[in-house]
Amino acid sequence: MYQTVAYSPEERTEPHYAKNIQWLGKGYYFWYHEEHAQWLGRDMCSQGGKFNIYTADINTEKILDTVFNEEHYLFWLNTPDKF
Repeated sequence: MYQTVAYSPEERTEPHYAKNIQWLGKGYYFWYHEEHAQWLGRDMCSQGGKFNIYTADINTEKILDTVFNEEHYLFWLNTPDKF
């Protein structure tokens, strides 16, 4: 999976935890496909349009796909504490 983060010259060793205002609240945001991570970087990241994309091997059995899976999105939407 792929994670887009704002540009930093220092390489990350752990995934970025988004704690500011994000799409679905606090959490880790990953993409299945690199082209989606590229899209987010071009359209959403600041700092002069620079961004980094990192890859990770993630067991997807226990994640919510709130973009491409309506059942997962509705589950998240109806979760009172939003994790």
